[in-house]
Amino acid sequence: MAHSPLPTASLLYQRIDAFQALRTRIDRAFSAGQITPQMRRELLAAARDQSGIATGSLPSGSRPRALIGAPKP
Repeated sequence: MAHSPLPTASLLYQRIDAFQALRTRIDRAFSAGQITPQMRRELLAAARDQSGIATGSLPSGSRPRALIGAPKP
């Protein structure tokens, strides 16, 4: 069986949990007025990077599931 480039479900859930924990801390600091909106955006981007969460962009060369099996253009 070929190795899948996708993370296992438990690893993915760990990444999501890590991101949610960071996001909660960032949102609390923002609500308390401790950080600016710009700093919040920067911290959220760093939290996504740190936890390995993608923003929905497909990796270069990959195809959406709906196109898998369809002829390549």
